[in-house]
Parts: sequence; C-alpha cells; structure tokens
Amino acid sequence: MLKFACLAMVVVVAPVLAADHPDLTGTWLLDLSHSQVTDSKLKSETLQIKQKEDMVAMTDDANSGGKERKLEFDCLADGSTCKAKDASVSVYYNGPILVVLEMRHNNEYVIKKRLKLSEDGKTLTIEVAHVSPPGNKDDNLTFVKQ
Repeated sequence: MLKFACLAMVVVVAPVLAADHPDLTGTWLLDLSHSQVTDSKLKSETLQIKQKEDMVAMTDDANSGGKERKLEFDCLADGSTCKAKDASVSVYYNGPILVVLEMRHNNEYVIKKRLKLSEDGKTLTIEVAHVSPPGNKDDNLTFVKQ
C-alpha cells in the first residue's frame, strides 16, 4: 500500500515541479556590453540549449583571444554526473534556476554556472563562479535569445 501511495505522490508532484523549470530551449548569443566579464580576451560565446522533461542538452561555443572552446553535453537534470569531452558535468534545477557544474582535470578546475531566464524570456543571465582553484573572480554573463 505504501508503494502505491509513494507512486501516486510522484505522479502528482512531478508535473508541478516541472512547471517551475524555465524553458531555456533555443540559441543564445553573448551580449558583452551587458555582461561583467573578468576574461578580457572573451570575444564571443553562443549557447544552444535543448530541454526535455528530465534532460538538458547544451552546446557552448566560445572564442577567447582567438582560441575556440567547445563544451557539449546531454545530461539528466538530477545532479548526477555525465561525461563531456574533456570534462564531467552535473546539471540540476534549483527552483527556476538551472545549475551546471563543470569539472575538469580530475576536479582541479570546477566552475559553477547558474542560468536564470528573464521574465520576458528574451535574455538569459549566467552567474559564473570559479569554485576551484580559488581566487578567480566571478562573472555575470548576459545572453540574448536569437
């Protein structure tokens, strides 16, 4: 009986929790003029995000000082770790915010990104915190939906 009660709670609660998640699906272009960036070499960045019920797929293309950087992943949004090229990624929702943890070089470099959609759905703000190694300044990036 307890199993059925728990299952009924999941069926009722899951759609309510999913409603709290913003729809970030789309192509997003970095707006440097409205961003606070500590990396003065960052020239451009484009995000492509695809969301499904419990999955997030993202492609992050950046140009920093002529060096191209690309991160691609397709992860469950439950906080579990998934593999991307040259990194491990963990994705989860904290209310209306999508949190992305990037871990590189055996967790020597850890970056936490908090993605928040504007009320009108036209801009995406990303708070970038450099968790490890300590000492790097945080960034606030603003992206515009294309």
